[in-house]
Amino acid sequence: MSLWTITVLLSAVLLLMHSSDGATVSPTPRITSSQAMANFTGNLKREMQYIEKSLTPLRMQQRKLQQAYNQYSTRTARHGWNSATNQHQKAHHIRHEAMQLRSIAELARNQLAKHYARQMKIVQAKKLNRFRNEKVANDIEKTTDVYKRIVDLLINMIQCPIHILEMLGGDGDSSESTVSPTTIGENAEYTDTAYYEGDYK
Repeated sequence: MSLWTITVLLSAVLLLMHSSDGATVSPTPRITSSQAMANFTGNLKREMQYIEKSLTPLRMQQRKLQQAYNQYSTRTARHGWNSATNQHQKAHHIRHEAMQLRSIAELARNQLAKHYARQMKIVQAKKLNRFRNEKVANDIEKTTDVYKRIVDLLINMIQCPIHILEMLGGDGDSSESTVSPTTIGENAEYTDTAYYEGDYK
C-alpha cells in the first residue's frame, strides 16, 4: 500500500470518525438550553471545518487523476503511443488510481452519513428554535455551508473515477455509487436513533 493511500485513508476515514481534538464523536446530547445548543452547534462547526480540511489529499488526488486521464486521452487520440504495451500499462495505472479514489471517497461518504448526517438534521429542527440566538444561527449557517461543500466534494470524487473507469472499460458501474445530497443526508442510516426516539422533528 502506497504512502498516499495510507495518508488518504487516515484523512478520509479515520478522521471522519473523530472530532478535531482527537476524541471519538459521541452521541448528540439532548438539547435543553440555549447554552447546550450553542455548545453543540459550535462543536459541530469546528468538526465540519476540520473534516473539510482533512479531505485536501483527496482533492489533490482527484485533480491528479483527471489530468492523467486527459493526457492519456489526448495521446490516444493522436496515436502517440510507441507501443500497445505502453498504452495498456498507462491505462492500467489510471484505472488502478481511479478505483482507489472511488473506494476511499465512498468510505468517506459512508462515515460522513454515519456520524454527521443526523446531527446536521438536528440543528435544523424547528423544535429547537427557542434555543437559537444570533451566534447559534450564524454557526448553523456556516456549518451547513461547509457540510454541503463536503457532500458535493465527495459526490464529485465518486462520480469522476466512475466516468474514467467507464471510458477505460473498467468497473464503472454506478448502480451502487451514484449519490446525491439526499443520499448522504435525509435517507442515510444512523446508529444513534435510540437516543432520540423522534424527539427532533
